[in-house]
Amino acid sequence: MRFEQTFQIAAPVETVWGVLSDIERYPEWAAAFQKVEFPAGKTLAKGLAVKLWVKGAPPSTWTVTRFEACRRFAWETTARGVHSVGDHIIEPVGDGTRLTLSIETSGFMARLFAPMIKKVTTRNVGLEGNGLKARAEGMVGG
Repeated sequence: MRFEQTFQIAAPVETVWGVLSDIERYPEWAAAFQKVEFPAGKTLAKGLAVKLWVKGAPPSTWTVTRFEACRRFAWETTARGVHSVGDHIIEPVGDGTRLTLSIETSGFMARLFAPMIKKVTTRNVGLEGNGLKARAEGMVGG
């Protein structure tokens, strides 16, 4: 199953990337994130592993599998039989930024619990995207 939402943000790519790449602060602006364990002294990069507590899901460690500075990062996890890939893409659009967030889930348990996963994932992606939009626009007065 794939879930995707796009957000138009009235802030430059650099501002949006600054918020998006500061994973330690996600709980400050995205209600979906309850807690983050970010390795001390590390920065967002391919291979980075971050433990997340996300609303409606078991705690899990997400490992960055794709990284393009100021453009995109994707990470993956497997928890309770559900493999998830989360992708974050930002693109300049005029004076602002288009943010595309997606989660793709697979595995037997993903199919078995599809309605619940759809509800939780749709809500959490919306909370993340709208929270990021509010944070970035607030930084530039948008």
